Amino acid sequence: KEVAKDLPELREQTITLTMSEKESEIYEKKKEILCRDDKLNLQAIIPLRQICTHHQLVNDDSFNHMPMNDCYKYKYLVDLVESIFSNKEKLIIFTSFSKMVDILIQDLSLRYQRSYINKIDGRTPQEERQGIIDEFTNHEEHGALILNPTAAGEGLNIQAANNVIHYNPEWNPSKEDQANARAHRIGQNKKVLVTKLIYKGSIEEYMLEKQAHKRAMSDLAIKGDDGTAKIKIEDMREYLLKSKTN
Repeated sequence: KEVAKDLPELREQTITLTMSEKESEIYEKKKEILCRDDKLNLQAIIPLRQICTHHQLVNDDSFNHMPMNDCYKYKYLVDLVESIFSNKEKLIIFTSFSKMVDILIQDLSLRYQRSYINKIDGRTPQEERQGIIDEFTNHEEHGALILNPTAAGEGLNIQAANNVIHYNPEWNPSKEDQANARAHRIGQNKKVLVTKLIYKGSIEEYMLEKQAHKRAMSDLAIKGDDGTAKIKIEDMREYLLKSKTN
């Protein structure tokens, strides 16, 4: 907070989208199965988070080169990228799912062949990460870095980007704050816009509700808290049963 006084403005916005008919059908069927399970837990609901990220993540099929089909969130993301690139700006896209990283890399590289498109996640060797950031920074055209918030959430300086997109939310808001700080830090001379994309009536809305609560908790900064410590499974089950994506 002390450093932020000397930084450009950081503005955050949350965009709430409605699933396509196909996405909603896949999500609701999976949700119904999970909510009937007496052993429902946070690990078990990962497929719901994956469906909200892209329905291809829960399929065994390989990437089909048409990720915008029946995925409104991805379509909205591409529109955002188009707008940012038209302003000759750079951006960071955060997602915690490796398969989504692969979809983004493959599709955006095809769409924007003059742009610098690359990734840093758990598969990226430590010794290569700074070189990728340097290439991104020095690339004269616009570009995008796709990052995993855990692998790239600390220690990296990416002031070349003044747009940050959280493609899927995290349980712990401090992880998202650390991710934002990759761009909003000393050396940044532009306003930074942070955009969160979530689906209406989904587990993602529940996660944002819990984020708001955690921000008010004095123990948020305790090291080792992944943001899930105080999640009550039955409360989550009740929310899932009541909420609708369509």
